[in-house]
Amino acid sequence: MITARNSLARLVGAIQTDRNVESVFLGGSVLNGTDDEVSDLDLWVVTDDWSPAYLEGLFVAGQTVEIGGAPLFHGVDHLGVIVDIRHGRAVPPEYGPLDAMTPDPWIVVEIEPAGLYTNFWISSYKHRKPMWRELDGMALLGLHFDRVALLMAWVAQETGAVPGPEAFSIHGLTPLVRDYVTPERRELLGSPTGTRKDLLTTIQAYRIEMLRMSPPNSRLARIVMHDPLFAQMLVEAGG
Repeated sequence: MITARNSLARLVGAIQTDRNVESVFLGGSVLNGTDDEVSDLDLWVVTDDWSPAYLEGLFVAGQTVEIGGAPLFHGVDHLGVIVDIRHGRAVPPEYGPLDAMTPDPWIVVEIEPAGLYTNFWISSYKHRKPMWRELDGMALLGLHFDRVALLMAWVAQETGAVPGPEAFSIHGLTPLVRDYVTPERRELLGSPTGTRKDLLTTIQAYRIEMLRMSPPNSRLARIVMHDPLFAQMLVEAGG
């Protein structure tokens, strides 16, 4: 079973080889020993001049955002581990220092560009965490973003353009629903979510539909579609 600990030495060892990196700290559940099969890997890089772009060969997808005044790289590595890397000098107290690590060999992959399809697959992949921890309500709410992504993909497939956020107001939705939500698509969007089996089956159905429209040869899509934990939960629920 692949977990966050499988990626720890490989990622930390690779980061530590950069001359601009002073040290690497570990945070989250892996640090305090409460991690499970779906835990993320949380790292903090102490540096004045560094960018997660240096590690793109280790990730199939990722993007950098600003959290609490510090950059946060949120990515999925080629093993399927979700990794959060923050960097800067002011290390929060909830992070602990790591000793030097030897990087494991890794497969160099090209990071997939951010956008509609990549964002969908990362968002859908995250359903595994609340579902595995039996927090099904979180995945239920998260399906809203999957439905929006599906509608955007249907429009993009037929027009060649992804609709902007202004199209998703109560007024802007009218033409989108009228023109692009066929009876078959309406049935898919209305798939049942009342039971755990329903919820898992609907998540999988949305993935199958998005896979049909996604760019071919997406490593991220393959990771999500072949997630053994999700497959296990689906079988256990009777799906």
